[in-house]
Amino acid sequence: MGAVLATRVELAGRRRDRRGQRHRARLRDLVRLDRGPALQRPGALRPLRLLRALAGHHPVLAGRQAGGPGAGGGPAGPGAAGTGAHPVDGADRDPLRGRHPGDDPGDRGCPGRHPAGAPVHHHRRGRQHPRPGAGPRGGRAAAPVRDRPCHPGRVLVPGRLRRRDGRTAVRHPAAPGAVQLRPSRPQLRPPRCRGGRLGRAGRHTRRSGPGALRPVYPSIFSNVITGTDPHRAAARTRELGLASVQFTPAEVSVGFGFDTDVTGGDFAAWKAAYDTEGIGICAVAGYLNLLHHDLTIRRRNIDTFTGYLRRMHLLGTQLISVETGSLAPTGDWDDDPTNHTPQAMADLEAVLAELVAVAEAEDVVVLIEPYVVNVCDTPQLGADLVRRFSSPHLGICMDPTNFFSTALARPELVGQVIRDGFAAERPYFRLAHAKDVVPTAPGEAVPGLPGPGQGILDYPLYLDLLADAGYEGALVIEHLTEAEVPAALEFVTGQLTGLAERRSLCS
Repeated sequence: MGAVLATRVELAGRRRDRRGQRHRARLRDLVRLDRGPALQRPGALRPLRLLRALAGHHPVLAGRQAGGPGAGGGPAGPGAAGTGAHPVDGADRDPLRGRHPGDDPGDRGCPGRHPAGAPVHHHRRGRQHPRPGAGPRGGRAAAPVRDRPCHPGRVLVPGRLRRRDGRTAVRHPAAPGAVQLRPSRPQLRPPRCRGGRLGRAGRHTRRSGPGALRPVYPSIFSNVITGTDPHRAAARTRELGLASVQFTPAEVSVGFGFDTDVTGGDFAAWKAAYDTEGIGICAVAGYLNLLHHDLTIRRRNIDTFTGYLRRMHLLGTQLISVETGSLAPTGDWDDDPTNHTPQAMADLEAVLAELVAVAEAEDVVVLIEPYVVNVCDTPQLGADLVRRFSSPHLGICMDPTNFFSTALARPELVGQVIRDGFAAERPYFRLAHAKDVVPTAPGEAVPGLPGPGQGILDYPLYLDLLADAGYEGALVIEHLTEAEVPAALEFVTGQLTGLAERRSLCS
């Protein structure tokens, strides 16, 4: 008898677990990205449609919307004074906007504070609060509930729909109707400076447009798209399925055979062309050798870079990335023993001090990008340099392929190299790049750096680390030709989809 009872208890527990799994799966569909892969499955419900369905079939919510039984709150309703009844938690709240009917006469946007004298009924998880004037529980007079301001861009969700990890459904302010997952508190707080927040939560990640619908979205160096006509290049960028670029001025050299004669110096004209096509500019690629061995060319490069800082407002972005320079007489992207001397580091600090002063005046951020042939040849050196400046206008551009020297570019070492470099740069990076790395070929001095998906970089690990750091913004594809863009974009998009699926399963 005891064995039979134990079997029945076990079977009941299994049925309960299966019901819970189905319920959690339905809720995941509710709070996932509105354009995420889960909602592309046949039969998957859109978040707002599912909320409306829940409101329409919930007996209390449906009654309130129709004004029938259960509407309550008035003298003749079930919540009238003297009845002793209490409205169900969340019953008089608009399920789509997360507030009560009447909070905002126009029913638009955030209601702010309640008008003076308006009925207020706030809900807290697990507690029920009667409206002022309703029948008190236990015969005591109900104290008025103090009103609280709401937060623009957020949609309140009943407690039973909150996830176990503390996340809730959040409506993105730049895309009405889009619902995405956001941590209730950011893991890292970006530094503050004049003009507002910068970095992962900065204004460059909050612009309207297609790229703003995802926390991490693909972008590309603008000079990958050939052509000198701004409108034609912008249209071609849109045709390829991209909604963001890192703007590459004409004077810049990205090296490695990927320089093209594109992108003129008229920032305003290029900005207008990209705006016409709905393409955002996430950053500027300011790759000039700031430590050129010829002092005349060095001064010219510094002045050109300073000009970029002063004109970045024309592009609507605050971020500009740059390498840390090379003293090699053979080329800007060659190594030289003088790059790894105290004098070279002192020269770099002097140049950056000049540029950071201009960046502070213009309210922009200079992002250095450590690379094995430059003065900051390791991520640890780059992080130490930014830490010494301790300025919100100096940060790091994350690119794990730059961590690999010839000795480290081996498949068995990839994971550890990425983790070590990421640990050093994590507090300071504000932008992320996407390319790949291959072991050093015979006759070459450094590993090859092709486009994404063509090497040994562990992209799932890289994207997981970005997500763990709370990064939101562009993932800029580089080091490829225009003909390679479709394949690279498909690879990066697939990796981002895999990241979203891994995160949803873990939640």
